[in-house]
Amino acid sequence: MLPYCAMAGAIIGLRWVWDSGDARRMQVYGLSLAGGSGLGFALFASNANQVLRCDALTPVWLSVMVAAGTLLFALALLNPENRWLRLALAAAAGGVIVAGFILLFPQCLGRPEQVSDELARTWLNNVREARPIYQHSFKTGFPIAALPVIGIIGALVATWRARRSEAAVAWAAIALFTAFAAAMLLWQIRAGPAAQMLSVPGATALAWLVVPWFLGRSSMLVRVFGSVLAFLIVSGLFAGLVLPWLPADNKGGKSGPDRVAQANAACARMTSLRQLNAIPKAILFSHVDMGPRLITITHHDGVAGPYHRNGNAILDVHHAFTGPASGFRPIAARHKAQYLLICPDMAETTVYRSRSPNGFYGQLHRGQVPNWLEPVALPAKSPFRLWRIRYDLPDVPVSAPKAPPRR
Repeated sequence: MLPYCAMAGAIIGLRWVWDSGDARRMQVYGLSLAGGSGLGFALFASNANQVLRCDALTPVWLSVMVAAGTLLFALALLNPENRWLRLALAAAAGGVIVAGFILLFPQCLGRPEQVSDELARTWLNNVREARPIYQHSFKTGFPIAALPVIGIIGALVATWRARRSEAAVAWAAIALFTAFAAAMLLWQIRAGPAAQMLSVPGATALAWLVVPWFLGRSSMLVRVFGSVLAFLIVSGLFAGLVLPWLPADNKGGKSGPDRVAQANAACARMTSLRQLNAIPKAILFSHVDMGPRLITITHHDGVAGPYHRNGNAILDVHHAFTGPASGFRPIAARHKAQYLLICPDMAETTVYRSRSPNGFYGQLHRGQVPNWLEPVALPAKSPFRLWRIRYDLPDVPVSAPKAPPRR
């Protein structure tokens, strides 16, 4: 939420530059920003967030938000009458914040997660929600971007219509905030929900104009169907209706993506996961995306989860599955893993196979199971494959397919 807090402060600052009568608004926001950030840090910051990290409310962003809020409050107290002087003071305050950030926190000038190049290349750059919207297929991006685009158009129309009234400044602020929220999609698609929520005022303004126009027509068909169609469009609901008719994301043939989607769903199902509780509690070496499910739904522990501060463990999982079979056991032993659990065709596993077709997971996928993996029987319809890791056996290369039994 910090980018939105910063943008709100910038917009409120611009409103003050335009009209000195907004000083009271800026005072309240400055106090709320500084005080709220300080109180939130004191009450909720974890021990890990005491470090100068760049991806959460740590001393880095706490100091920035407190300084920004204090400067906003101070500017509002000065509140010079001359608009150009207000603009100069606001620009100077912004320059102080930027210069201080660069000098004090140079480690945060890159991506906020502060991950290694290997982790970014291996994992983070491939996380769907952390990629910009233009790197996704049209079918994925269209329903997310539809309402924000409508909201921007509506806010601009409302600003234009109010250009000769006092509401013009308020609508200009809404248009700026809506455009900023939509622009965040160009950074990461996870900004979609915020962009959609902040587009509601603009979309509502558009509906306020369009729907009554249809309702005022003499033809009953135009009144009924026109107003319904207009509402579906300005509300963005039409995106969900046309989605089934858009071309599929599939580029590699129908069977592949369908199989991946089925595996993702089956291995995330609680009934499938709870079957693993038949095995005594243990540490299961599994895919990164399986970690949270294992520790929340079963009594087992995992090795890694899809969280960037868990970087070393994430890399261990990828190295174990994409490297040679002989390299798996040393990595698993470091994490004291007793079992190996895989979900064939899960989306993450396609990454292992594409990067290293002859790696450890690629061999498992082809049924080439080393002698030190002891099959563990699972229910016949289980989507998983499970083996006990034997550390006491020598490594004997296996070429013939060998699958775990079913019961």
